[in-house]
Amino acid sequence: MLDGKSNREERSKRDPMYADLMAICDRVVASSDDRLRLVFGEKDTSVASEPEAAHFLKLDGKRISRDIELIMMLSKISGPAYAASDFLESMLIVSSSVPVAYKAVEPDLIALKKYFEPQHQEAWDDLFEKVP
Repeated sequence: MLDGKSNREERSKRDPMYADLMAICDRVVASSDDRLRLVFGEKDTSVASEPEAAHFLKLDGKRISRDIELIMMLSKISGPAYAASDFLESMLIVSSSVPVAYKAVEPDLIALKKYFEPQHQEAWDDLFEKVP
């Protein structure tokens, strides 16, 4: 089995949307004054090892997102709008807890619409009008 870094690098080469979600994670973490972490293989509320876990975000030491790899796997069934919507849920938690970090990635979140069918892109844009 690959470690988190190798797994991420290999997957990013094959899946552009995965690469974009991971890049958004990196940017939101960098803008969070150490409140957010992108972790791999940790338990939900501690740094103890959890072999079943993949990459996910923690805010102040607690899980706030699904595993990014799980989101992407489920998107193979439900499509990219599912992945983006699921990921957006965790970003909305960030928007209320670390607004500066959210604002740093909001343009990148909006840009995820490039993976959607044209008829869904406007609805995606409309979601961001409601985010404080």
